Amino acid sequence: MTAPIVVMTGEELAALVRLAVSEALAEFTPAPAAATLSPTTYYSVPEFAALLNVCPDTIYKDVRDGRITHTRVGRQIRIPENALATYQQGGAA
Repeated sequence: MTAPIVVMTGEELAALVRLAVSEALAEFTPAPAAATLSPTTYYSVPEFAALLNVCPDTIYKDVRDGRITHTRVGRQIRIPENALATYQQGGAA
């Protein structure tokens, strides 16, 4: 059995597409806005060391020992801004 062939004008087709799109959009639930994520400033090891007025080797050692929270981007180490206050208070950042 073959499906019947429907002939419609361009305006009818456009109206049908608009209706289908509006129904699809009505069912769409948007994801939470990306604005809910707060941007974080990250420092390189030399930048972080300069802020603390210490040798970068000290920071590398503390990163290796797990005393400073960090993220690796490839082979580079990035330290979040909030680790600065924690590190200055003497705790594990």
